Amino acid sequence: MKLMRIAATAAIVVGIMSSAAFAAVEPSSGPATEVRKNSPVENKENKANKENKDNKENKENKDKKESKDKKDSKDNKENKDKKESKNDKDNKDNKDSKDSKDSKDSKDSKDSNKCKDKCRSLEEKDPVKRLEAKKGKIQAMVRDGEITQEKADAIIKKIDIRIKGIKEFDSLNPQQKKERLLADFKAQLDRKVKEGKLEKDKAEQLVKEFSEKIEKWDGKGYPDFHSKGSGSHKRSEEKNSI
Repeated sequence: MKLMRIAATAAIVVGIMSSAAFAAVEPSSGPATEVRKNSPVENKENKANKENKDNKENKENKDKKESKDKKDSKDNKENKDKKESKNDKDNKDNKDSKDSKDSKDSKDSKDSNKCKDKCRSLEEKDPVKRLEAKKGKIQAMVRDGEITQEKADAIIKKIDIRIKGIKEFDSLNPQQKKERLLADFKAQLDRKVKEGKLEKDKAEQLVKEFSEKIEKWDGKGYPDFHSKGSGSHKRSEEKNSI
């Protein structure tokens, strides 16, 4: 009887142990009912990881912002450079236009002055206009009481004769003008030789030089081929006649 009790007790113990062992290896089908608390070390690591993550995100955002600011600054600089380049080009175009206008005005003014000088030179070379001006001076001398009207009339008469001769000369063709000039020049030199005012050899040299100039003349305008000596003598005669 005692043995039976021991055997029954042993069977119960074995059954309990078997159930406990089976329960230990069987996986739990439901959630854990108990939450394990982190240790201080784990909390510190988690905090450090979070801070590193936040710092990384902040740095990335900062880099993006700086990159955008650099791009905006570069775009602004390029736009400014383009604007300055356009302004420089406009200023250069305006300067070139002004210089061109100034150059044209200067050229026009220079051409105008040349024309005036040329016209004035032609007037001075025009013997008719020169003689007409001389007649005006003679009349002024009469008004100022420097000469009498009688003397002025005599001088003006001679001037009118010369003007008539010049107009007749203008009506000749170029070859006739050359022949007339050469003949008058020779006659003038012959008179000086006879008066003892010019040597014959010198007169012949002057005639040769004058003939060469006459041949090159086109027969237009009012030639001034006389030598310095003969021209001075001619002007002296005109002055004395006044």
